[in-house]
Amino acid sequence: MWEGPDMKKELLLRTEDLNIGYKKGSKAQMIIATGLKLEIFRGELVCLVGPNGVGKSTLLRTLAGLHVPLGGRVILKERDISSISSLEMARIQGLVLTEKIEMEGFNVFDMIALGRFSHTDWKGSLTGKDHRIIAESLQLVRGEHLAERKINELSDGERQKVMIARALAQEPELILLDEPTSFLDLLRKVEVVRIMRELARKQNKAVVMALHDIPLALQYADRLWLFEPSGTIRDGAPEDLVLSGKIVEIFSSDPLIFDPVTGSYPFYGDQNKQIVLKGAGLTGLWTRKALEKEGYSVTEEDLSGVPLLEISNRGNSRQWHLSQGSRNQSYSCIYDMLRGLRNIVTDLQA
Repeated sequence: MWEGPDMKKELLLRTEDLNIGYKKGSKAQMIIATGLKLEIFRGELVCLVGPNGVGKSTLLRTLAGLHVPLGGRVILKERDISSISSLEMARIQGLVLTEKIEMEGFNVFDMIALGRFSHTDWKGSLTGKDHRIIAESLQLVRGEHLAERKINELSDGERQKVMIARALAQEPELILLDEPTSFLDLLRKVEVVRIMRELARKQNKAVVMALHDIPLALQYADRLWLFEPSGTIRDGAPEDLVLSGKIVEIFSSDPLIFDPVTGSYPFYGDQNKQIVLKGAGLTGLWTRKALEKEGYSVTEEDLSGVPLLEISNRGNSRQWHLSQGSRNQSYSCIYDMLRGLRNIVTDLQA
């Protein structure tokens, strides 16, 4: 019998008819979502996405055992999570939350060393192996240079890296992260998500990460958990959820419309002008983007009475040749070409 990839995956965590939310007062409950049946497998990066306020953080905290389910169960390694001690949980699961932790006097090494407490003796003595794992955890988040810095002297982005490194130092089988890229610049965001994907694939860990960056989640996730405002969570490959129309539906709001082709939010201006563009390759692609942002509807078909823009490439040299009626002008960059195009339009309207 043929065995597909799903039959070989090892299930690490699952939920049974899980209800999540929080208690208000001594008796009342605020239920956010009910009947959740979710599965987490080793070797996969799952990105949890959805609008603000739908309950992503509450779900992660419930999976981590910080919130008690309002119904149903969380099963970790075939055991109810409520039966697992905090020490054993620390060996199985690493958790990175968004809260800012103040640790007066602690340096980065000390903070990450706290992630080894479940592996050390009763005195908390660090062995050579512990030191190696701490160093490797810092290296994974590109933070080797931070080791001796004080926690309270770090930027928000640097502090976030340290908290991820502390979770990695636990050597967990499951890593849960709540918006770990919130305070990072674009390059570091990509780095963190790539690191999590590599950890899942190369070290056979299970990773669940809440993200606001939809294009990044679509690019790197093995699966998405799409948390809808209704409380429903849709589970599937990013590509399947795009094709279903659900990504466009949930993450579009006039005038911002998610483009399922580019996986982004393109800006097309008013599109009330026309231009003919002759040019291919990367130069042609980015020229088209610039023209659309300027409010042009771009076509390759020959049209009379509209500007014609032709691109010529000679090695590393590029030229943009703009013609409109008897007017002809060449430019060496897109910025100057757009200025020239504006001048033509202004003259014609005068």
